[in-house]
Amino acid sequence: MLGEERFTRDGRVLADRAGRLAREVVDGAGRRVLVAGSLPPPFESYRPERFQADDAPRILETLVAGLGPHVDFWLIETQSSTVEALTALETAKDSGKPIYVSYTLKDEDGRTGPPELRSGERVEDAVRKTLEAGATGIFFNCSQPEVMSDAVRAARQVVDEAGSSAVIGVYANAFAPEPPSDTPYAGISDIRADLDPENYLKWIDLWRLQGASVVGGCCGIGPEHIQAIAQRRSAQGIAT
Repeated sequence: MLGEERFTRDGRVLADRAGRLAREVVDGAGRRVLVAGSLPPPFESYRPERFQADDAPRILETLVAGLGPHVDFWLIETQSSTVEALTALETAKDSGKPIYVSYTLKDEDGRTGPPELRSGERVEDAVRKTLEAGATGIFFNCSQPEVMSDAVRAARQVVDEAGSSAVIGVYANAFAPEPPSDTPYAGISDIRADLDPENYLKWIDLWRLQGASVVGGCCGIGPEHIQAIAQRRSAQGIAT
């Protein structure tokens, strides 16, 4: 853990270094590769009640200042609430670079009902607010694949109704189902055996049919899964 003291002292320098290293690798790749500037939850993932609105801008501004010169777009990811996401979007928007916001969803074992962020906000309301704030795209990540389809459909409807060109994306995790709890993923979760590349591709195909144009993987989804996705896209004649 970096710690508050070192982040305050060296956060911008370290973010700048990370961005420079990424850009150096991309520049030597010999093909077109984009660098994403990841803006994660500044306090704790999956715990929207831990968000500190007064202090978040300081942390996010440090990351944006350090990464900004080196990245092609911003990825505000694993966001549990709209206030968390829109605070980050506000911080990054003056960069003039595309901004994608990715939400994590309620996905407790046996969950039913309309798709919701971990804050309890309905997905369609979150998508609407995020589009109005100027996001280039709406993604869903770090949640089980079973809850992603309803979120994609809800997002697709809102985007279409708004006449927006925003893209929709999905990158699920492979965590084992958790029982309902006030502390989701309080420890290290087991990885599901049923989400091997072949089975994960079935979800990828479904999400694409439902309106997602950006697909990938989060925790527990490995390089072999991404390779399988790339091979499927190539076989179908889809640009990567």
